[in-house]
Amino acid sequence: MQDRNVTIVGGGIIGLMTAYHLMERGIAVTIIDAVPPGDRAQTSYGNAGSISIGNVLPLGKPGFVMDGIRMTLDPESPLVMPVSYMPRIAPWLYKVWRASGPATVETSAKASALLSHESLEAWQALVADLKLGDLVRPDGWLKLYETEASFEKTAKERALMDRFGFGYRVLDPDALAELEPGIAPIYPKAILQTQSLAIRNPGRCVSALASHLLARGAAFTLGRVTHIERTEGGYYVKGEGIDHLARELVIAGGAWSNRLLKGLGISVPLETERGYHLMFDGGSGLSRPTVNMNRYFVLCPMEQGLRMTACVELAGLDAKPDYRRIRRLVAHAKRMLPGMATDERDQWLGFRPSMPDTRPVIGEASGHKGLYLAFGHGHMGMTHSAGTGRLLAGLIASGEGGDVLAPFTPSRFGA
Repeated sequence: MQDRNVTIVGGGIIGLMTAYHLMERGIAVTIIDAVPPGDRAQTSYGNAGSISIGNVLPLGKPGFVMDGIRMTLDPESPLVMPVSYMPRIAPWLYKVWRASGPATVETSAKASALLSHESLEAWQALVADLKLGDLVRPDGWLKLYETEASFEKTAKERALMDRFGFGYRVLDPDALAELEPGIAPIYPKAILQTQSLAIRNPGRCVSALASHLLARGAAFTLGRVTHIERTEGGYYVKGEGIDHLARELVIAGGAWSNRLLKGLGISVPLETERGYHLMFDGGSGLSRPTVNMNRYFVLCPMEQGLRMTACVELAGLDAKPDYRRIRRLVAHAKRMLPGMATDERDQWLGFRPSMPDTRPVIGEASGHKGLYLAFGHGHMGMTHSAGTGRLLAGLIASGEGGDVLAPFTPSRFGA
């Protein structure tokens, strides 16, 4: 190991991927989190398990305002925005609207494509290194469209996948039935993103990566960080059971990252998209993560059973869970997959850290030497974690890749 030790606050998938690639370069790491990696309290635990290669359209794509209004008014849509939270989120939504112009959409799509290619290669290498082939499989990412009109709206998305070299197949009803015979024959079109991977148990995947790091000498400290301040020797990390001096520090705290950075006077327009899942018994016959693109819910076959993920709830970090909206969508899921069991046996809420231009923050904070930020991946955290970790590790280790990381620089928000 080099005579360097980088501290990472955040033991979710972004922090662990960064640790993995730093250790590959001979740099020791100390990882701090309030819960063990893979714990259900982490956002990494409860997602759809899809490494969704080819999803490059940003949140603020053209037409998002009207789509958002329509969904907000629909009691069965997955978008939830409590009236009490609207004053707080209005400035962020304005920034999303500002980011929906053609130039910003183009920049964000290019950046997402770059990170997706980097991540696919890095994920494949990691799976081979850790021998995770039974857990991470090349099953693809299937999108279903209830009408020809809704499929035709994907023309821009398909053009971007063509342009950036992502593999996909357009399926007619016969091809869909051959691929997934358990899906009801009610979809005139589907898209299979063929380069996408499927994780059969995201929590176990994160735990396996953490165990690998621990075996190689990574240090793990359990404790809730509440305050970070700059000192002459680096950064002083304090909290419940935490009293730690870091010469080099990575903040990979997901949706909590702004709170962690408050003591350093750093703030970026980070918002929380709360996402829910329900677990049902297996036996549905579904082979891969599948999303209904008209109702925006996903059914994902997991080791534990069938997982349904849904909802974008814009209500911050502190509101109590509200499972009413996702439970309303179960009838639509049963219509899509008639063989699924609908006796709910688990439920979960997680917090997606989202930026208004759909680009995460990756890089060194302006005016804070040795402080690196890695958060804000939105719906693409699992997908882009491997590329983020590899690129950021290169920057930390030797200063390489700054040009590649330029679209993600914290300085675009003054951080």
